[in-house]
Amino acid sequence: MDVVAISEFGRLEIAKSSTPRQRMKKLRAWLKKNHQLAYLGLVCAMIMIISPFMLGLVSTATIFTSDAGCTDEDTYVVDTWRIFACRPTCNKSVDDYWDRDEEIDPFYTGEMPKWFSDEALTSDNKKYYVVQETELHENEWLHLFIEIAFYSKAKTNPELVEINKVVVETKEDYITEAREKLHAENAIFYISYKYTGVSSSGLAGDHKAIIRKTMDGITEHMSLEVASEHG
Repeated sequence: MDVVAISEFGRLEIAKSSTPRQRMKKLRAWLKKNHQLAYLGLVCAMIMIISPFMLGLVSTATIFTSDAGCTDEDTYVVDTWRIFACRPTCNKSVDDYWDRDEEIDPFYTGEMPKWFSDEALTSDNKKYYVVQETELHENEWLHLFIEIAFYSKAKTNPELVEINKVVVETKEDYITEAREKLHAENAIFYISYKYTGVSSSGLAGDHKAIIRKTMDGITEHMSLEVASEHG
């Protein structure tokens, strides 16, 4: 587990658990220290956060594992990450049992879905939601999603990426507003983005990723399955 991966997932857990006001602020984070919790097969990372509306520094510990695996599905490589805790220190026990089969709807399990078609997007508008431009700025964790997707694909600095479009899919219809899908506990995110780094890297240009977020009902638990294109 390298520093970039640990830092990205620490930042994601911070953004996920922040208040709406905090989500609107761009959080800068770097790794303070990390160590292996060998007996659990987990990684504990201390993340130091700077927030524009807080005085001083705030540190938190994110405990997660990448042992859930990496699989090859057709044109995608799928990395699975599971976050088990976000708390001030790493010295408390962690419930690392992930109840995928009983607690998560089968719609969100199995092989990753294929990229949606234009026809599906227009004909089933209660199943999909196109995230609006203002919401891309208000929800910092969406930008962390594409950084994670790009890092899963390229294993290199993910900071030079920009979102083109995000579409959210859920099995459940929204209750009052379609934008509710953006904050659903279980959801599938179809993200098109652009890497603005040097062209000689072979990575510059447009990319696609599918991220499936699921929760098993246990406080602090979250799973991300990140499907990135081959190549």
